Amino acid sequence: SRGYWAVAKNLSNSSSLRCTLGYDDAWQAPCYDCGHGPARTQGWFDDPRSTRAKVALARKLGLGGWGVFTAEDAGAGAAAAA
Repeated sequence: SRGYWAVAKNLSNSSSLRCTLGYDDAWQAPCYDCGHGPARTQGWFDDPRSTRAKVALARKLGLGGWGVFTAEDAGAGAAAAA
């Protein structure tokens, strides 16, 4: 799983995984980069700062609301549906 809790666990062990945490201004979201070479893992996730940016954009565009999507089990196939 690459959900929020998996990200938090990776970042708490960042020294052993050689993770760096940053903020992607273009996407208005925090991001992480763990490891190097073929074992490298990168990801973007939301936190209070990025959520505020998304809500502000929805308001600016006059959208009726916004929603949250999680892909915790994306790609897990039938195992996730069971």
